[in-house]
Amino acid sequence: MKRTLLAMAAAVAVIVAAGCEPQMQINPVINRDALVLHGTSDSLVLVGKISCTRREPVDLFPTITQGDLTDRPAEVSVPCGPGQPKTYTATFRNLAPGFKTGSAQVSVDFCTNPSRPIDEDCATASRTVGILVVAT
Repeated sequence: MKRTLLAMAAAVAVIVAAGCEPQMQINPVINRDALVLHGTSDSLVLVGKISCTRREPVDLFPTITQGDLTDRPAEVSVPCGPGQPKTYTATFRNLAPGFKTGSAQVSVDFCTNPSRPIDEDCATASRTVGILVVAT
């Protein structure tokens, strides 16, 4: 009986030690204007505000659609923390060519970057943006 209780106590201790981080609330906003920097390769620039319940970088995974053209350029990280929302500027490189000045739909997954995938917390922000293409 004593061995069983010790084994159970040890198992509980392992489970507690390996426990998940508390969930982080991510509150993102995407501004209504966006830039496409057109050069040797294109980049998408989004600006917005973000706050989180704890200080931790957040990875941004964008999807942009304009007409029949959809792309998912490379992700970037932005700092996030508690308190008043802070302005972020995210430049996503390797955007597919062909985006033009005009309206587009943008959706961004904002996700923590935990040591274990099971602990990942995400929030998604989507909106129609006005794109301005700028030659660089």
